[in-house]
Amino acid sequence: MEMKRTLLSAALLTAGIAANAQVIMDVQEPPGLQGNYTVTWAGTDWGIDITDPIYAVTDTLAIVDDGTASDSLGCNALINGAEIAGKIAVVYRGTCEFGTKALNAQNAGAVGVIIVNNQGAPIVPGAGADGSSVTIPVVMISTDDGALLHDEIVAGNVVAFIGSIQGLYGDDIGFFKNNVIVPSYTAIPNDVAQNGSEFNFPLGLWLFNYGTNDQVGATVSAVVRQGGSTLLTMTSDPTDILAGDSVFVDLGTMSLSSYGGNYDLTYSCMLNGVLDEYLSNDSLELGFSVGSVIAYTPIDENSGIPTASGGAIPTGNTEGFTLCNYFNDANASRLGVTGMYFSLSSVTSGDDLTGTLVEIECFEITDAFTGLSDFPADPVLDPLHTAEYTFTSDAQNTQVFAPFDEAFQLDDNTPYLFCVTTFDANNRIGYNELLNYTLYQDNTDRLVTTVQDPTGFYEGGFVGGGAGSMAVQTIPASTIGIAENTSDQEVVPYPNPTTRLVHIPLSGRNGKATLSVSDLSGRVVKDVEVTLNNELVMDMDGLSNGTYLFRLAQDGRSTSFRVVVSK
Repeated sequence: MEMKRTLLSAALLTAGIAANAQVIMDVQEPPGLQGNYTVTWAGTDWGIDITDPIYAVTDTLAIVDDGTASDSLGCNALINGAEIAGKIAVVYRGTCEFGTKALNAQNAGAVGVIIVNNQGAPIVPGAGADGSSVTIPVVMISTDDGALLHDEIVAGNVVAFIGSIQGLYGDDIGFFKNNVIVPSYTAIPNDVAQNGSEFNFPLGLWLFNYGTNDQVGATVSAVVRQGGSTLLTMTSDPTDILAGDSVFVDLGTMSLSSYGGNYDLTYSCMLNGVLDEYLSNDSLELGFSVGSVIAYTPIDENSGIPTASGGAIPTGNTEGFTLCNYFNDANASRLGVTGMYFSLSSVTSGDDLTGTLVEIECFEITDAFTGLSDFPADPVLDPLHTAEYTFTSDAQNTQVFAPFDEAFQLDDNTPYLFCVTTFDANNRIGYNELLNYTLYQDNTDRLVTTVQDPTGFYEGGFVGGGAGSMAVQTIPASTIGIAENTSDQEVVPYPNPTTRLVHIPLSGRNGKATLSVSDLSGRVVKDVEVTLNNELVMDMDGLSNGTYLFRLAQDGRSTSFRVVVSK
């Protein structure tokens, strides 16, 4: 089997993690903030291998001061060395290389470094020119976690452990996000996921014994829930694991008799007869949604589209690149496609996205292949549909919707790539590593995300197993051709279909208006006065699945369009 080609990213690098050499950050004090925090860590181009347990440290956290207006960036020699010496230094991302920040902290006597990202989820810090001289452990945490800890760090109350978990406790089994098989999609349209034969995926994980004691009779479970109801529980046979060893646990296939809405999938493990001394790696909760979009990254349950949490760009990129998500389904002809959601962010802080041109495309892969194992190095892509989108504001890390010129129907059993292309070397395209598809791809031999830049085509996406934070908006193929129009301006509701909330852009329309909503039989299901503020947001929660006609009247102006509810 060929290895899938993957590409390093300037925004989302990977440490090449050995699965049982997991690095953690565990806050031990104060009580209200205790627990495991998601981290990335310095890779093999730094001065030490942080995955070696000898480099683990436990100490108080302290924020650096480099004497500049942006004091906590750590880009110059620190002026608060007395406060940093013997502690874990906290620095913020920005301006200079990660290695430079860490080296300045090390020179001030720090025993470790925590970098707080300024753009969402943590990325793996590249060494730059100075990282090879850094011989203390370096990790990164998210923007939100940095904000959560900040005040207590300033007060001197935060004590944390950073380093490898291997051998830290006597009794400790567990797993992390890169060890589990994730759902095949985080969102899939109900039209192609009506039952378990149409939508299913394998369940399983690599279970590790991180402790120093052998374990007998450990078990692993996977539970699928919707709301407060448990729909499926899969539990493994008891498993024996030697200290420092691992075992793959196959839990069968996730398959339900019917689908619709949001679901939670929870993996968990349990020791037999002894107390697990570190519980933070004993469970992992994932989610997936069955509605109207196709996506591979975490979904906001209110909007029904992926969250925007940082982006990626190929290392050394000088002219833009293309990021694509894959789709192929036996029942794809049930779907029509109207457009794509995606996000963009600037590499250089302070740059404005206003006026930036992006292209969305749908390609058919015309080569014959069965999966990643025989995917062609230079695939032939047939461009089917293309549209341009120009940013009208500086919408950094914000999901925007770009419609195709017209809705189009997909074909069954046809391999598609839905792509976003940026032509600016300073633009990252939305990307997310909160889910790791590596184990899923190893078990299914299936594409997820691909990257194309001037140096080639990378069918494995970026190194690290993440996916493009993009979504393909679909409608039932039978509704293609039902006009969404207005007498005086074009209106494109989104998401459409919707599971609950629908956003209706109405540029320049403000104040009171009258809204009437009727079903296709002509029955009025809603007749209300609304307030417009350049858009209208409607909650469709109380309406059944189907197509509804909206009629909006204001000051003699009439607007009508259709919205599909698909829960």
